[in-house]
Amino acid sequence: SAGGSGGAADKEVFGLAKKPKNLAEIYKAPTELCFVGSFEELRAAGRAQQRWLLVNIQSPTEFASQQLNADTWHDETLTEVIRASFLFWQQYHDSADGQTFCRFYLPAAQGEAPSGLPHLGIIDPITGQLIKTWTGFKDPERLMDKLMDLADNPPNATVRVATVVAPWTHGHYSGRLEAASRVCLARHAPLAPP
Repeated sequence: SAGGSGGAADKEVFGLAKKPKNLAEIYKAPTELCFVGSFEELRAAGRAQQRWLLVNIQSPTEFASQQLNADTWHDETLTEVIRASFLFWQQYHDSADGQTFCRFYLPAAQGEAPSGLPHLGIIDPITGQLIKTWTGFKDPERLMDKLMDLADNPPNATVRVATVVAPWTHGHYSGRLEAASRVCLARHAPLAPP
């Protein structure tokens, strides 16, 4: 019907997706992709789901933060990779959760003149170790290349301990590492009757 409004006409123009109407739409945070909760809740979910933690700490005054929102986090292919293998957590450096994260992982991003933002990092949910880190804008293809190595290898306490212990099996460190491995596994293993 001619003159009608709504439906597919609002979303498509001649079969092509319409452009966002304003800057707020272009640069909006990828809320549909973000984990909602504290960093500790994120780590617990990462351990339970065996997923890496992909953390993005942003500054509202850095254009590269807005570029990530507009270009990188809304790329469909990258979004699928992230959903399959990572938990994504985005915070501003000056939010309560962002300040806590920066205190432990990014001391230069604290205070009146933060540096090193936007920050992208991959954290092992089991150990809490920051294993990869980047700063500034990364286009979707480049970031996807960097994430693919981990996407196929989920974090797993048993595998990680085996790779740490194996090189030391004949040395005098063997006993200490095996004991540490047992403690680590016990700490992260699900509670089950003996």
